Parts: sequence; structure tokens; C-alpha cells
Amino acid sequence: MNERIRELCSQAISDVDGIQNPDTQNMYIPDCFAEKFAELIVRECMTMCDNVSADYFKHRKAADDFQDKNILAEGESACDEVRYEIKKHFGVEE
Repeated sequence: MNERIRELCSQAISDVDGIQNPDTQNMYIPDCFAEKFAELIVRECMTMCDNVSADYFKHRKAADDFQDKNILAEGESACDEVRYEIKKHFGVEE
């Protein structure tokens, strides 16, 4: 995980702490939990990209029209690019 994850965790804690709810005041979440939780969310987003990309691939293979195949290939490629950017932005190791 990278610094962006740490920033988002700090922001979340600060936002919850700002509610002034006695149950959440001075909330402390261990770094190991916060980083793992964020990693799981990022991986889930990457999995969603994989699933949508696979759907595009399946429909592209079944398509008969060349133009439809190209459109579906562009959708598949876009999903793969979004997955790569998420991985790179958050520094997820595979």
C-alpha cells in the first residue's frame, strides 16, 4: 500500500471523529487493520474490473458483426486500463 491509503485512512478517522459522537471520539484504528481494509476494497474494485472485462470478452467472442466486436474490444480494453490505474494509484502488489 502507498501513502494515499494512509491519507484516506486518516481522513476517514478524522471525519468520524468530527461527528462528536462519544462512541467515536478519539477513535484509534491500528495501521495494520486500516491498510488491510483499504487493500481489500482496492482488490474488490480490481476484481469488478476483471469481471466486467470478462463479460466484454465473452460478448465479443459471440458477436458476429465486426463493428460490434471492435466496440466490445474497446470496452474490454478500457476495463483493463482502469484496473491497471487503480493498481498503480494505490500500489497494490499481486
